[in-house]
Amino acid sequence: MQGVHQGIVANSEEHVDTPAALWLLASLAGFYRQPFDAELVIKRFPPPFDLPALIEALDALGLKAGLAAWPEAGLSALPLPAVALLVAPAPETTHAVTIEAASTASPQTPSRTTLTPALIVQHGNDTLAWVKPGQSAPETLAFAAARAQAAPILLLVAQAEPPVSESVSRSESPETQKKPFGFSWFVPELLRHKRIWRDVLLASLAIQLVVRFIN
Repeated sequence: MQGVHQGIVANSEEHVDTPAALWLLASLAGFYRQPFDAELVIKRFPPPFDLPALIEALDALGLKAGLAAWPEAGLSALPLPAVALLVAPAPETTHAVTIEAASTASPQTPSRTTLTPALIVQHGNDTLAWVKPGQSAPETLAFAAARAQAAPILLLVAQAEPPVSESVSRSESPETQKKPFGFSWFVPELLRHKRIWRDVLLASLAIQLVVRFIN
């Protein structure tokens, strides 16, 4: 997949909103005509979905995915569909503590960043159109405005290539597949040309009768 950077590592504190993640998986499965069952996905990949889990879920659907950095200018060379990850930081809960309590308090767990996927369905040099969960029509906006709302990485998705053996079996019909040479091959071939063999045998018999008559 062109444009995917293997060195980009997802932040472990980032996760995708569960309903939005299921919406994205269903949308991409529908686009690539892959079967999708939300209950099976949740059983195999229990929420919350971080980016590695989301990529693994896409792989289970027969799709290959990877992370890529936003281009510096324009998306015209970016393969579609692509997924922008909109940033929505989770609100932090603050507690008033005394100086004595603060000295003995355990370290605070860092807040997790919630990402909302936006499916990019069209782009130009300066604009793009994306669909967010709950929207029925694409939303068009400037490239700079879209990038300002999103994390600095994109999720690129493509159809996974089938295994070589599977692709060969699909491309060849049972009639065109070669059969091993042997008795099982010889008999069907004879039956296939039985009219020709019948004419040859009749002609041979006629020639033998003529030769005997002459002698």
